[in-house]
Amino acid sequence: MPVRKRPGYYERKLIAGALAGTLFFLLVVLIQPLPVDTPASSWPNYLQRFANALPVYMMYITPTAIIYFVITSLISDRAARYLTRRKNGRLEWLYSLIFHLIFGLVLLWYTLPAALFFFLIDRLLHKWRERYAYKHVLIAMMIPFFTWFIFMMIAFLKG
Repeated sequence: MPVRKRPGYYERKLIAGALAGTLFFLLVVLIQPLPVDTPASSWPNYLQRFANALPVYMMYITPTAIIYFVITSLISDRAARYLTRRKNGRLEWLYSLIFHLIFGLVLLWYTLPAALFFFLIDRLLHKWRERYAYKHVLIAMMIPFFTWFIFMMIAFLKG
């Protein structure tokens, strides 16, 4: 007999993917704005590179990252639930974290923090609220879009 998910389970995963993806790309662009040989000569030059790089990263990688985060999180939670079924769910969060980190090793140091962000945000969302609806998913999906749009406008106006 299949395990029935609580209402809002998949919605929570999509929300966590949108939030984790946005935070992850902000962090990546802060560390490495663009893979260019010459370093930024000044603070305004660094900020310009940041504003130019973020839309590029988000436009191409965010949809793939959200899909990957959600699918691997579903697999991680299912595997953790399977491994802890005899222990009444104790340490399920630890097994889930381990599986999230294993799936985060795809590109090593680039995707490992993303997997950790996703896991932490998903757990916080789970503790914060029991049920999520599709309107919450739409609102959360607007965050990466508006982040992309704002930085695209900044890059367009400065460029």
